[in-house]
Amino acid sequence: EATEAMEELKSALLAAFATPSLLNASFCFPGLYQPRLDAGGLLSAFRALSNLPKVHKLELHLVNAAFEGLTSWATGHDEAASLVHRDQLRGLPALMLSPVLANPQDPQHYELMSRVMRLIAWMPPDGRRELLELIVEDCSEEDVLKTLVRRVREHCDETVNRAHQMQRLSPEIWEGLMLLQLLWGANAAIAERLERSVSTQPELASVGLGLSLSQTLTKIM
Repeated sequence: EATEAMEELKSALLAAFATPSLLNASFCFPGLYQPRLDAGGLLSAFRALSNLPKVHKLELHLVNAAFEGLTSWATGHDEAASLVHRDQLRGLPALMLSPVLANPQDPQHYELMSRVMRLIAWMPPDGRRELLELIVEDCSEEDVLKTLVRRVREHCDETVNRAHQMQRLSPEIWEGLMLLQLLWGANAAIAERLERSVSTQPELASVGLGLSLSQTLTKIM
């Protein structure tokens, strides 16, 4: 029974990772009029998945499926020019939270995150702004935002180490910095909304609450 359940989970995850339209529509809160990614629940589920026995073989399949999905999203600037709507992008933070991008020292994890960054760099400014808003709306939980920032930062660190070893700069450095800047913008927007919410509901605010919320978010970056 456990084996059958694992096979069903594997089949569902592989289909989602390999198909952008399916990934964009997956892992959302049920019953909402406007889809919203359950980023906190998804991160917890991925962590539980990582602790399962024999998960390494599943991760290898997920990596291959994710590469297939990213190729379907776009293979260059021209194809990425149409990625300007939130419903086309919701799967990107879901993918970035997955265990297959957790270790930049792993060559496949590193290349997969590089492909994610390149896709975001290919997108037009309107698409990146929509992705920023998506992160603000769906990924504002502290643990989720910390995980996104940490993974991008660790990837950038690994890219710098590789550039030093090869004695040459690579496009991944600038693509990584672009994504870090986008996450910084999302963090700033979340802090601003929290402070505005506190200021408009003074009966719920304690002394320094708005400042403490802002400081907590600032520490993420």
